[in-house]
Amino acid sequence: MSKEQLRGMLAIEGVLIAGVGATLGIVLGLIFGWAGAATALSLTGDVRYAVPWTNVGAVVAIALVAGLLASVLPVRAAARTSPVAALGVE
Repeated sequence: MSKEQLRGMLAIEGVLIAGVGATLGIVLGLIFGWAGAATALSLTGDVRYAVPWTNVGAVVAIALVAGLLASVLPVRAAARTSPVAALGVE
C-alpha cells in the first residue's frame, strides 16, 4: 500500500466514523430532546417539534472536518516511519 493510499483509506474511515457518530447523535438527541421537553412542558401547553436545521448542519460539518483531521494528521507521521522501525520500537 502506498502512502497516498494509506492516507486516503484512513481519511475515508475517519469521515465515515464521524458521519455515523454525528448522525446517530443528532437523531437520538432530537428524539430524546423532544421527549424530555414534551414531558417537562406538557402541563403548560402544546409542545411543537421544531428542528434547527442550520445548527444541525453546522454540527455535521464540524464533526466531519474534525474526523478528517483526527484521522489524517497522525497518518502523516505514520507514513514516514518504515514498518521495520515501527516494529523495533515495540
